[in-house]
Amino acid sequence: MFETVIHILRRHAETNPDAPAVEQGDRVMTYAELWRESGRLAAALRAVEPGEPEPVAALAMPRSPGLILGMVGILRAGWTCLPLDAGSPESYNEGLIREAGARVVVTDQWTGAPDLGRVWCDGNADDAPELPSPDTRSHLFFTSGSTGRPKGVEVLHRGVAQLVADVRAIPLGEDERIAQCASCAFDGSTFEIWGALAWGGTVVIPPRWPMTPAEFASFVQERRVSLLVITAAFFSLLAKDAPSTFDGVRTICVGGDVVPVGAVREIMARCPELIVVNGYGPTETTTMICQHRVTHGELDTRARVPIGTALEGNEVFVLTPDHEPVAVGEEGELHVCGANVARGYLGNPDETKARFKELVIRGETRRCYATGDLVVESPDGTLEFVGRADGQVKIRGMRVELQAVEHALCEHEAVAEATVVVAGSGAADKQLVGFLVVRPGFDDKSLARSVRQHVRANWPIVYAPARVFVVDALPLNRNGKVDRAKLKADFLAPAPL
Repeated sequence: MFETVIHILRRHAETNPDAPAVEQGDRVMTYAELWRESGRLAAALRAVEPGEPEPVAALAMPRSPGLILGMVGILRAGWTCLPLDAGSPESYNEGLIREAGARVVVTDQWTGAPDLGRVWCDGNADDAPELPSPDTRSHLFFTSGSTGRPKGVEVLHRGVAQLVADVRAIPLGEDERIAQCASCAFDGSTFEIWGALAWGGTVVIPPRWPMTPAEFASFVQERRVSLLVITAAFFSLLAKDAPSTFDGVRTICVGGDVVPVGAVREIMARCPELIVVNGYGPTETTTMICQHRVTHGELDTRARVPIGTALEGNEVFVLTPDHEPVAVGEEGELHVCGANVARGYLGNPDETKARFKELVIRGETRRCYATGDLVVESPDGTLEFVGRADGQVKIRGMRVELQAVEHALCEHEAVAEATVVVAGSGAADKQLVGFLVVRPGFDDKSLARSVRQHVRANWPIVYAPARVFVVDALPLNRNGKVDRAKLKADFLAPAPL
């Protein structure tokens, strides 16, 4: 029978109970302790009237061993975990709780959503013996939606287990010490947490976040971190300002955007034994669906770092708009089939139907997720990322829909129209720039600052444009659409020498 990560975790707790499961500074939680305390939390959840077959529990805790315990307890109870980012506005998190229909909040101190029940991580109930099944829902991760309404991706237990099962590119093991840097609301945290716990390794939590490159380098060295999962933007920053971060690290998995070849070349020259993996995958494919282990030789012959091949238990197809396979070397949209594909979008059948499709490919009917990403398959079978087919971009590793940012800007009472462009080419310098048209009767002198403050107060910080310009009107191209190219040329072009 297919195992879930909870089944695997139980086995580690039985065979190696005293091994460190989670560390933060001097605080060490063993596998036995994690299993025991998460079981008590699971029992407390089971005592709550679920209201539905797959009830949702919001997880609202700071980055700590308790957060890991809370997540494990929720999954053991057979509930769905809705992880919340403590750094997001409380009103935004409360909106996600309502959207998900969460029954309880698992917390140690959070004060939001007063109408919901509380389950505290205080270990005051008996162990819960039942374990989840592979095809039940494990997580809800909310991603940016084009209307401004976030979409809840229904991730399954089998997808999480399959995510960490393939060790061809990333050789996981019981001596692994993985830094847990991503927000738990970001699906990248799934690999950080379960890449360690499913193999008997240790989740190593920083003392605080964010950290400067120098502080992060010290943390990695002092805590003997062996594996880092970081965004392309943060990797570029570390490669430039703190390359010593990677000294002694065994593996880094970089993703979330196009990986800069030059930075990879420099770090691999400095650390020739370092395993560098480019990981690719939308939330809808359970964090990561493709991996590519970079070799020294290919950095001199490729313009892009490939995203590689599909994880075991999955297939990828490069298709035309008519869903026909393209020839090798031709550009097409990437479609994913297999264990890692999510169930769909919570309460959104139309969007689910549009992106999760039943397609006949090479004579066989398959359920596929259409990623919206354009790729090219190389003669050796590896895939190279080309770009997006729609308005989604990656900012600091987070997927953002430009229309959603425009929606957030237009919420401000003084904004009549808004559009957003992306400035910068590299992952580290990529940023959002907003252009606003003022409503009659409002003063535009302080509008840019006011709008940015509004977005920061009501939306995740990644939605806030780095710069905002107030314009008399948004220019249109000959097709009647906003001419973003003209805005970039007029406002963002380099000054002449």
